[in-house]
Amino acid sequence: MLNPDSVPLSQVPSVIDYLSVDVDGSEPEAMSTFPWATHTIMSASVDSPSSSVVSLFEENGLVPVKLLAYSNEVVFLNRAHPEYEEVMSRHHDPEALEVYKRSVER
Repeated sequence: MLNPDSVPLSQVPSVIDYLSVDVDGSEPEAMSTFPWATHTIMSASVDSPSSSVVSLFEENGLVPVKLLAYSNEVVFLNRAHPEYEEVMSRHHDPEALEVYKRSVER
């Protein structure tokens, strides 16, 4: 969770190039406090994201690109990223992502 007592929001860059989220199942709670209205994540990886986290990321412009099967992390890229089209054309793996989504929905 974003703790304003540890890092004042005014000191957090408004554009975050990369965010790694691995908080042992507490990803929904951690990301629910993220200031989406004022801050943008350009790319992220999330360890075993729940369907609610995937939806939250998608609602905020982050598209699942690839599943890193060896770690069960999903890599996301913001549609506003300057290299979005190139990255998607080279690395997007919709089949693996669908298999992952089906396993999460069970």
